[in-house]
Amino acid sequence: AALRAGCGAIRFKGRGKVTAKIKAIAKHCGAKLIERRGRALDLFGERDPLGACAAWLARGQGAGYQSKARIPKPKPKPKKRRHGGKS
Repeated sequence: AALRAGCGAIRFKGRGKVTAKIKAIAKHCGAKLIERRGRALDLFGERDPLGACAAWLARGQGAGYQSKARIPKPKPKPKKRRHGGKS
């Protein structure tokens, strides 16, 4: 799915045949396969998990390279309207 979406790099660590197959697919898509473990993003206790995730990805922490993609800021959720009166 990540490759179909146009990701330039994916991270995968697995057994030989599976890794070889994924590497071939990534190469066909013009993407890079990173086979080492990366840093994890811990969102526990984060006040703005979406913002923290966007900043983490923008710094290239997710795949080991600097992303050129612009991550849009999330739109604020509309306020719920209270209905007063009788139905």
